[in-house]
Order: sequence, then structure tokens, then C-alpha cells
Amino acid sequence: MATATSDLPKTADMLAAMRALNELTLSNAETMIKLQSSSYEKYSTLALDALQEAASVSDFEGSKSFLTKQGELSKRIAADLTGDMETYADLGNRYLAEVQKIMSASMGTYGAAEPA
Repeated sequence: MATATSDLPKTADMLAAMRALNELTLSNAETMIKLQSSSYEKYSTLALDALQEAASVSDFEGSKSFLTKQGELSKRIAADLTGDMETYADLGNRYLAEVQKIMSASMGTYGAAEPA
């Protein structure tokens, strides 16, 4: 039968696992926010630059040049978005792997059956 004293090491182990999960989640959230902020700045700048360029179009040749650049820009943005999504997926996969590692270690310690 477990006593309050014999449960203290298990409680400490459980709290250590919770602390590790909280630290991991905080780190992951910070990284995600930095990535999102960077993406927001990059795509906002591209959009504003395109609007400024569009506002400066004054003739047919300028219009033609602008539209050609927009096609090239669209390809670049599609490639950048693909890269961004791969980065987010990698971050999520690494987070999941770390959570699983922490939980496995915790279950090995805290989930052990007590002697009868």
C-alpha cells in the first residue's frame, strides 16, 4: 500500500514531466510566433511593394512589365509558402517527438505498477 511518503518521489517525477512539457510548449510557441512574425513581415512587404509598383504604372509598357513581374512574383511566393509550410510541419513533428519522449519517460517512472 502506498503511503504519502512513498508517493513523494513519484509526485516529483510527475511534476518534472509536467515542467518539461511546459518548457517544450513555451519554446515551441516562441519559435512559431517568430516564424509567423517573419512571414507576416515578408508577405506584407511583398504586397506593399507590388501596390507601390502598380500605382506607378503610367502606360501600356509599364503595365505589361508590371504584369510580367507579378507572374514571377506569384511563382516565388508559391515556393516561399511551400518552404514555410515545410518549416511549420518540421516544427510540429519535432514537438510531437519530444512530447512522446517526455511522456514515455514519465510513464516508465510514474506508470510503474505498485507492489501489492
